[in-house]
Amino acid sequence: MASQDNQDWMDMDEDEYMAQHPPRRKKLESVLAPYWDAIAKFRARDYTLDEIVTYLKHCGVETSVSGLHKYIQRRTERELQRKQAPQQAQNAVVNEGRSTNNPLRRLEGAKSADSFNPIPKPVEIAKD
Repeated sequence: MASQDNQDWMDMDEDEYMAQHPPRRKKLESVLAPYWDAIAKFRARDYTLDEIVTYLKHCGVETSVSGLHKYIQRRTERELQRKQAPQQAQNAVVNEGRSTNNPLRRLEGAKSADSFNPIPKPVEIAKD
């Protein structure tokens, strides 16, 4: 019986397997997620993380300053990535097989990444 089960699994590709076997663990939402709007308001009004943790404790949410800090970082990075993804896809222009979204091109005076030289040219000093 066990060999028949193994044979069935070996004939499956990953899509079939995933369709028949959903993940046991779903992505967990943070206990802080329902309070995100309140946290953002506190941060906009320059409250410290310690003050926000005190507020959350009054709401029945146990967290630490470092836990709150990490949550804020993850959440803001995720929101920033969501905003940038459509813009990057729209602005992606490929020129001669290379992306024109090169940070060196944004430097003042640099015409291309190949022409950028971080070492300044020597200056001649006039002798009296």
